[in-house]
Amino acid sequence: MAIIRSVRRWLAPSGPGTRACPASSGRRNDADLRKDAETVLRRAISAADPEAAVARSLRAAPPSVLAGGRVWIVALGKAASAMTRGACEIYAERLAGGIVAVPPGFSTAAPEPIRRFVAGHPLPDERSVEAARAAMEIVGGAPASDLVLLLLSGGGSSVAALPHEGVRIEELAEVTGRLIRAGAPTGDLAVVRKRLDALKGGGLALRCAEARALALVVSDVPGDRVDLVASGPMSPDRARIREVRSTLRRHGVWTDLPLAVRGHLERCLAGEIAETPKEGHPCFSRVEARMVAGSRGVAEAALHEAEKLGYDSQVLSNELVGDAREVGRLLGEMARSLAEMRRPGKPPQCVIAAGATTLRGDLDDHVARNQELVLQAALELDGIEAAILASLGTDGADGALSAAGALATGDTVRRARDSGLDTEAALRAHDAYALLRTLRDVVVTGSTGAHVGDVQVLMLG
Repeated sequence: MAIIRSVRRWLAPSGPGTRACPASSGRRNDADLRKDAETVLRRAISAADPEAAVARSLRAAPPSVLAGGRVWIVALGKAASAMTRGACEIYAERLAGGIVAVPPGFSTAAPEPIRRFVAGHPLPDERSVEAARAAMEIVGGAPASDLVLLLLSGGGSSVAALPHEGVRIEELAEVTGRLIRAGAPTGDLAVVRKRLDALKGGGLALRCAEARALALVVSDVPGDRVDLVASGPMSPDRARIREVRSTLRRHGVWTDLPLAVRGHLERCLAGEIAETPKEGHPCFSRVEARMVAGSRGVAEAALHEAEKLGYDSQVLSNELVGDAREVGRLLGEMARSLAEMRRPGKPPQCVIAAGATTLRGDLDDHVARNQELVLQAALELDGIEAAILASLGTDGADGALSAAGALATGDTVRRARDSGLDTEAALRAHDAYALLRTLRDVVVTGSTGAHVGDVQVLMLG
């Protein structure tokens, strides 16, 4: 796993990527670490503000709009409304129309004459098909003098979906659900969706016949690849059809595909259906894609803030993926190793990671990846003096719960035991939330507007 290699690099005496830090501001106890972790996390989340990111990008490198030309907005995903506000700061006077499509519970606020859609998430539905058709109509109908702004964020794949001929939206949703339950990361979901959905894998670029298009992307995909966010509707598809089949087999889904989906993919494998557009395809000659916010920016912002506070700091990874419990165990083990290596007089340490972990199986709404990660790490942190690990969703949500995530210290297990709670039993029951809430160790931020995956901060005083 990439995280194991990163851990080994960190544990090396002078491993690559280490950063000089200001002079230490003294010893930290658990209370100090909590305060510092909150400061670092606030800074990380603020770096992913989608409205500011879009406006900043358009001001720094404004796309040319011909005299008399207009701007059309196609905004898809959780941050669609905020990204639209950022675009309207620059182009309000030229706005011709567009759509905003979001999952349930997210803002659809947008100026007239933009149409608004609330569609299925994490599984697409008929409303997703309506939004996708509206997007296709806008992109295909915009004249050469106009500019199409495609604003993409997490959730964009599900709120706008247009299955290929012969595949029903219910079948696309079934495949998506099977992959999610198998613990497939976002990137693998995108690889499959591109072959089943006419909007994705460059499908929207194929539709853009005359107008120029600029895609601004807020990434929830570890590694911040523009071709994977919302399954890359304006980006070349890097994957070949055999990779799609191997992805489905790896997650144990290939043999259980709906017949229509299996038939469609078999025709793709046989060459009866054309490949998705690749790098160099003419449809991308009028298209530009920019990453405006993502896990890299979040990790770097957290790093700089930790250094300002006097920590010897490093980014472990901005592509942190894998099973949440396994990642929690590894982070906890790393904390114990670092604690054993500490020497008197050395500055406090901070390790930062960003990405998106996953959970497997049919789980209830109270199950949340960040809280399971933290509770698993608590078992490894047990007894370590002045240590804390926090993990939270940058959007302020952790699964279906109101908490953004949680934190654990070296005395979390002891405090649980003193309260009559069993940490290992809570993990077996997938009920980290109840235990951490009782200990007042859940982190509640409310909706932040940022949608760039998860962030972890490990601190040793």
